[in-house]
Amino acid sequence: MIKSLLYISYPVLGLLVAISFTAYAWGWFEDAALNLGTEIVGILLTVFLIDIVIRRHEENERAKYKRVAFQQLRIPIRRHFSLLFGLYKASVPEVSARPISTPSELFDGDYFEQLRQFDFSKDAPTAPKQPWMDYLAHETQQFKDSLSRTLEKYAIYLPPETVDLIESLLNSSFLSFLVQLPSIRRLDQTEGYRRSYTMLSANGMTDMLREHTDLFKRLASEYEHSVSNGTLSLSDDPWRNDVAPKIGSARVGA
Repeated sequence: MIKSLLYISYPVLGLLVAISFTAYAWGWFEDAALNLGTEIVGILLTVFLIDIVIRRHEENERAKYKRVAFQQLRIPIRRHFSLLFGLYKASVPEVSARPISTPSELFDGDYFEQLRQFDFSKDAPTAPKQPWMDYLAHETQQFKDSLSRTLEKYAIYLPPETVDLIESLLNSSFLSFLVQLPSIRRLDQTEGYRRSYTMLSANGMTDMLREHTDLFKRLASEYEHSVSNGTLSLSDDPWRNDVAPKIGSARVGA
């Protein structure tokens, strides 16, 4: 309400100032016109300063709510990053020589090439045992649920670009694919169809995965800039084979 009145007052006060100084310039009611113009300039300056205070308060409030929103996403974001690294670790034949700690370092050309060898029917690093496709569907749905809850609570407070980013991730084709994997397997079993579950080697799948990781890198960057001590990185030695998954454990033919 106050903000709307401020926007209305600017043109009105500006018009009055113009009229006052015009009257003064033409010699009409010189003293009254000068006094009126001076008073209006003072009011206009006060309104302008109030507007600055309100804008600064709104920016601080948006930053606060954005920080709170990303704090709630801290565990889901870190868990999803570890999951995406786990896919790579389970796909490669040996430890990668390149340094990998942050999302930008992980998602390079080799990442997408190695995941073409990932077999979703292999055992995931869970107890009791279950195939990767079931594990990924569960983890992915949890990640999407966390994004949805955050968006429902904070959408009206977040910048439009942040809302758009979270919505884009919720609509990620790759996440939808992972959630549907158990249904694909059940359909295959019902129809007696035997297929290779190295789906990421199919045409178009690399582009779909790359689109998702680009969105996730943007989310990770916003998280790091919004939360103090929010640096997103892997553990000191993510390639240890006593930390699941094992290297190459889901690689086709392993």
